Parts: sequence; structure tokens; C-alpha cells
Amino acid sequence: MDFLKGPDLWASGNYSPTGFIPHFISSELKKLIGHRPTLLIYLTLLLFSLLTPALYVYKRRESSNQSVLPFLIIGITSVPVIFTLDRGNSVGFVVPWLLIFATRLNKNPDWVVTASIIAAAAIRPNFALLAIGLLAFGQIKQFVYSVLGSIAINVLPFFIVTNNPVSNIKL
Repeated sequence: MDFLKGPDLWASGNYSPTGFIPHFISSELKKLIGHRPTLLIYLTLLLFSLLTPALYVYKRRESSNQSVLPFLIIGITSVPVIFTLDRGNSVGFVVPWLLIFATRLNKNPDWVVTASIIAAAAIRPNFALLAIGLLAFGQIKQFVYSVLGSIAINVLPFFIVTNNPVSNIKL
């Protein structure tokens, strides 16, 4: 799949170019190791991303005699995890970034929170709205960086990837 000379893959308007990053990586990996191993790797990484909140809760537990198994079973059997895995939806890769955002926002909103907003917005642009949380903590500078970074990471690929950026930006 050659994004520089290939067809306009996001002409349908469903994804931004950065939303194709997980699919592009899996497509290139499929050429090297085949379809089935690539699918297993993709779904394993997606499951790990979806289970990061369960692993975080396990790590922060108060008693040390608990097993990780109940946390993982509850996480795996939750409806959002099942639906995301069933569809292979790349939105599941946003979960670790959302966890970083949620845990660091209350402590000290810094560049890590800004980076997590930009990374989440790279997968799905609507996650740029998380920057509003920075306004609640009076972090105007971090808010501006998050918004500008999210805009840049979602608009610049339209100019870089294809030969006709004007047709990609049409509403």
C-alpha cells in the first residue's frame, strides 16, 4: 500500500490520514509475515491496549494478596472490549493515552498530558476535545499546545500524503 502514489484512501471522509497508521503498519507487516500472524499481533496489541486500565488498577491495589486474573477477566468480558476486539477497531489504541490523560490531569497537567491528548487525537480527531480539561485546571498554555498539536497532526498529513490536498480537505 503506497500512500504517496496510491489512490485517495480517505475520500469517503471516515478517517483522517493519521487514523490509518495502525492499518498501514499491519498492512506492511502482513507483507512480511502473512495474514494470520499479523491479525494475531494486531488483536493482541489491541487487547493489551484495552486492558491497560485493568492492569493499572491491579498495580494500584491496596492488598498485595490479590491475583491479576480477576482484573483481566473483568476487563476481557466487558462489552466495550468485546465489541472493539470483534470489529478490530483501531479506537482501542486510544485507551492507554486516555489512561495517561486521566491519571496525570489531576496531579500536575504537564507535557505528558499534552502529548497524550495529541496522541489520542492522532487516532481519532474528536479526542482533541480532551484539551478542555486543561482549561478547568487553568493550564492555558498546555491547552493551546494541545489544540495546535492536535490540529497539526490531523491537517498536515493531508498535505504530505497525497498529490491533491485540496480535494482531501473539501467538506
